[in-house]
Amino acid sequence: MTLRRQLMLVSLLLLALPWAGCQFVREVETALQSGQSQALLATSRAIATVVAGQPDLLYPDLARLTEMDIAGQLYATRSDSPIIVDGYADGWEGQVHGQFGPVAYRASVRGETLFLLFTVTDANVVYQDPRQSRRATGDRLILAGANGRYVITTAAPGAVRARLGERGALSGFEPRIRGYWQDSLEGYTIELSLPLALLEQRLGFQLVDVTANATAPATRYGNLDNAQRK
Repeated sequence: MTLRRQLMLVSLLLLALPWAGCQFVREVETALQSGQSQALLATSRAIATVVAGQPDLLYPDLARLTEMDIAGQLYATRSDSPIIVDGYADGWEGQVHGQFGPVAYRASVRGETLFLLFTVTDANVVYQDPRQSRRATGDRLILAGANGRYVITTAAPGAVRARLGERGALSGFEPRIRGYWQDSLEGYTIELSLPLALLEQRLGFQLVDVTANATAPATRYGNLDNAQRK
């Protein structure tokens, strides 16, 4: 074999080395991907088996799967924009999340904070009697969480604070719930912010509409059972 042919053969061999290397890398990558897929599949099957035997790992409150009224559930969207709590609907986008009679609500989560907006249609708003500090006498909003019930009532539009409530009786304040109550042409709006940790994944509300005639019973709207009203 002449020197020229030998050089050509060596040149072809050198040109083939990168191609062979690329093929080897591709085969190794395919093998690794296949191994990862098999490992993920095995892990998923193991987790599914554990969860199937212990559903409380996925659903801490199993009663909510069978006992909660689907129609009465509250829903919240996640917000990427700041929400200014001032009692007005500015900054709230989209349609209302739910309607309970004359009460429309919207809910949004940003970080670890829940924001609520209640728009109430009421031709005759009855405010809290400022002389009554221990008893709820006017229109009010009741929030029920895992740690108790909180009453939002006010003697006039403006900033509001939540108070612990039990069957119409008012006790201490809950400083972590803050908001505003503002009048509107149709009634009033209530906008609130509160930490999600205060609720522990459970929230219900009831709007108590008091009539001007103190002897007439109040009307209640929301997703709380009237048998549990406070």
